[in-house]
Amino acid sequence: MIQHQRFQLGGRVEEVEIETNTSTGKKYVLLRDVQDVFPTAARFERDGRPVRFQSDEQGHRIEPWRISCFPDSTLQVIPARQPMPITSKSPMNNGPPSPIQQQQILATTSMSAGEDWRDYLLQRGIRGLILLLVLSMTLMTNHGISAWLWHSNAYTMVASFWKVVTVSLFVLSVVWFLMLVALFVEVVWFLVRMPIATKRSMYQRLFDF
Repeated sequence: MIQHQRFQLGGRVEEVEIETNTSTGKKYVLLRDVQDVFPTAARFERDGRPVRFQSDEQGHRIEPWRISCFPDSTLQVIPARQPMPITSKSPMNNGPPSPIQQQQILATTSMSAGEDWRDYLLQRGIRGLILLLVLSMTLMTNHGISAWLWHSNAYTMVASFWKVVTVSLFVLSVVWFLMLVALFVEVVWFLVRMPIATKRSMYQRLFDF
């Protein structure tokens, strides 16, 4: 039976096939397979903690780079600014990165992850404000036309026309309102289904300017 590992980046969740080492029986997921779905994927977190890449007895990362699988968990994708070549066979790339390189990688991926969360929430916030503004303008226009019809002595055809306009504006207001509610539910559901540790990490990145 084929197993899959779930990965999440922002509001998007995808599954990647789990592979098995025929000699050792260990299961793993290749980084390049995840990058086929999330091209900027650089590393991963599980419940807010980093997931290490598998290495050999000498401490060198196994080529191609891979991580252990956690079928019952959803791993969070930490993106890099740009896709990085990771399968180079150069002898200089066979050993583990130096402490300075590790700090640079962590700083870059952490900043990119923070920008990803901020972009997600910022986009939904701007969209919500636009919907709220459009909804308010539609309701105000509908109220103004209705008040004018109530106090005016317009001809029957003119009054009928504006009544159709007010009904149309009311229907449009309902549509805007439902879109606003759907957007709110989307954001709430996105936050609720996140692991607690990941949400704590997300909040720290969100306000870490």
